Amino acid sequence: LVCDTLNRALKSAPLYLYLASDGGYATGTNAYNDKAKAQYFENTGEYTIAKGGAFAFGAAHDKGGTAYAAIWELASDRKPGTNAMRRTPLAISKIENDLQNDALTHFSFEPAVVIDGPFFMGVILPENDTLALLASDFSDITHAWEQWNNNVWYNFKDSWNGTLNVNLSVFPLVCRILPPWEPGQIVEMKLGPNPLTLNLLNLHFTNYSPDWLINIEIYDITGRRVYYRQNHEIQSQITLDLSSLTYHGMFFIRIYNEHFGISDKFLRINTVNQ
Repeated sequence: LVCDTLNRALKSAPLYLYLASDGGYATGTNAYNDKAKAQYFENTGEYTIAKGGAFAFGAAHDKGGTAYAAIWELASDRKPGTNAMRRTPLAISKIENDLQNDALTHFSFEPAVVIDGPFFMGVILPENDTLALLASDFSDITHAWEQWNNNVWYNFKDSWNGTLNVNLSVFPLVCRILPPWEPGQIVEMKLGPNPLTLNLLNLHFTNYSPDWLINIEIYDITGRRVYYRQNHEIQSQITLDLSSLTYHGMFFIRIYNEHFGISDKFLRINTVNQ
């Protein structure tokens, strides 16, 4: 599998909590008794399964209820389907704890959900508890949706008359299944972030056999080997903790086994602890 988190740009942008004029939250429980909030994702077939995801909540007050993380298919009217393809419970008490720790609320779908195109992901709201998602600043286009108490879905642009064109802090974890490796295929690797400003370097591999073991070497600009891992099981993504490197500069990485060899370089410009 090759996996990624969607809506990632929203994580690094300012997020806001929006109130509803008649009480409660525009992006959560409110006086209108909205049933659900969801974000639309334009998946054009790149990803084939949804394993779960994460929410950034801005308000939660537990009265013993349960919310649900849910995923909906795109219906023929371009709205979320009548019934969720999958949903998983979210304890409000757990969300409260995440809020206190300034953490995202993570969830998973068991089993993973097959997606063959665009989809919606969001939260089915509890009846008596308080719960609200954080959302982006205003934009020209909103992909946020809400289900009213009449069970009809509305885009935020329509339901809020263009005054709340925001996007919800919903971060799906989606994957695509790679075809089996065949002899003669060229193994490919991408690394990032580059420049590296923290300690974690991600290696993304395609066209490999899952049975392989690989060796990983990193050299500094003088040619001195500063990192080595032998017989590491290859995966679609490998994360290297480089906190042991105490200086900045250009580094060269080499990954190899008896089937292939790849070399690349990256720049390390900061050593903030993660």
